[in-house]
Amino acid sequence: MIQRPKYMSFLEEWKNHQIIKAVSCIRRCGKSTIFDLFREKLLSEGVKPEQIIFLDEIQHVKQYEKAVNSLFTKKNTYVYMICA
Repeated sequence: MIQRPKYMSFLEEWKNHQIIKAVSCIRRCGKSTIFDLFREKLLSEGVKPEQIIFLDEIQHVKQYEKAVNSLFTKKNTYVYMICA
C-alpha cells in the first residue's frame, strides 16, 4: 500500500476538531485507501472501532445529510466522508 504522508498529516491535524471530515476527488485516486490507512492509525492509537465511521460514496444516498448529522451528534465519534 502506498503511504500518503501529506494526506495523513492533514487528517491528523484535524482529527480532534468537531467537524465532519470529507474527501472529494476524482474516481479511483485512492480516497478509500487514505481512509483505510488513517483508520489503522486511529486503531493503533487506541480508538475503538465503533468510534470510527467512514461513509463511502455517501452522495448516492438520498438525504444523506440527515444521516450524517445524526452520526455527528454521537460523542467521541470520528465521522469521515468519501465523495467522488
